[in-house]
Amino acid sequence: MTIYRMLPDEFPELAKVHDGFMPDPKQSVALIAIDAGKYVGRIFLVSPAHVEGPWVDEEYRGRGLFQKLVARAEEEAKKAGIHSLFAYGADDYMESLIRRLGYTKQRLTVWKKEL
Repeated sequence: MTIYRMLPDEFPELAKVHDGFMPDPKQSVALIAIDAGKYVGRIFLVSPAHVEGPWVDEEYRGRGLFQKLVARAEEEAKKAGIHSLFAYGADDYMESLIRRLGYTKQRLTVWKKEL
């Protein structure tokens, strides 16, 4: 298995991964995990600096791939001169994963508007 940083012109490939989410390649970094030619995980660094879109194929869960993706995202952030990252947890499971990787819960309010 390889974790690969996608080049901006490769971002359209993200349409084939999980939910098809593709951030703006000018303002983000996309890391993709590939095993035997199959996309098995992904994570994004999106401006402002936060990890976005973590996903791991069910067959690959419980093997440390989420941790490897986050570690690689943190390396890429450091290379880009970013000194801190945000990560969002929408449920208790995601919050527990993020907490185990050393992230601390912040007192933030996120606002949303359906259009």
